Amino acid sequence: MNEAIRELNAIKARIPKQTYRTIIGQMRAGDLGGATVGINRLKKKIAKEDAANENRTFISGLLTIWIGMIIGGLIPFGVLNHIIRRRQDLITRQLPDVLDLLSISVQAGLSFDGALKKVVERMEGPLIDEFRWMLRDIRMGMTRARSMKFMAERCDIQDIYLFVMSVTQSEKLGASMSDTLKIQADNMRNIRRQRARTLAMKAPVKMVFPLVFCIFPSIFVVVLLPSLLSLKQTIG
Repeated sequence: MNEAIRELNAIKARIPKQTYRTIIGQMRAGDLGGATVGINRLKKKIAKEDAANENRTFISGLLTIWIGMIIGGLIPFGVLNHIIRRRQDLITRQLPDVLDLLSISVQAGLSFDGALKKVVERMEGPLIDEFRWMLRDIRMGMTRARSMKFMAERCDIQDIYLFVMSVTQSEKLGASMSDTLKIQADNMRNIRRQRARTLAMKAPVKMVFPLVFCIFPSIFVVVLLPSLLSLKQTIG
């Protein structure tokens, strides 16, 4: 009986008080066998609950690790993509002004490479860094066409591809480099204006969601709620 009481006290915190009193009553009434059977059933039930809790803890740990790995993997890619898009935007904005300076320098009598060197010396920015890298490749023996192709691939911007193609075609056909650069600068500005107009046209559509889900509910609460409360008091 003492052994049964020790076993019962060991699981006392895990069982209902009424169940504990019932088993103690069985022991006092002399039904030690029934009390032992009841204790064994309770121990098995508690063991199953512990096993289930361990499984849930294990699964929760795996899910936590899995979610952490996904988030930890996506955040660096998201940050990197943001940096890349920001750099590409800066290059796109800087390109027309750089083309104007190149055109003026070529008109003044400099070669295309000489004009590039002047621009690199006097300006800063991601596009200037790319030109500086391109000039370094040329100094190391790479052809200008190949170095410009690599620059376009590094930037991965449609405007840069157009600029490289125009310069390459101008050299092949013997056209005026200054006129080509001037035309390209004007085209880039027109493209930038068109993109700005497109973004401006999309703005009203993007405003619909904040209006529907944020502003209109607030207006409803401020304007109609007092009226509804007054109506409720009147009816009451």
